[in-house]
Amino acid sequence: MLAQLLDRSHMTEWRVLYRLAKADAQLRSRIKRIILTVPLPLPRFWLVTLVSLGEPVDWNVPVPDHFETSAT
Repeated sequence: MLAQLLDRSHMTEWRVLYRLAKADAQLRSRIKRIILTVPLPLPRFWLVTLVSLGEPVDWNVPVPDHFETSAT
């Protein structure tokens, strides 16, 4: 469900998710795990969002390619 929110939601839902993640380190960790394993259209955007919340991010870690995955 969280992956679907990151992939298909709108700005209103993303703002709610951001507010929840701001206060919940476990939620940020779950979001990060999803970003690194599930093909999303904007994975780097979500990583930057996590950085803005104080979450450490390794920029050299590969992320799944949404466009490559959806083409198969």
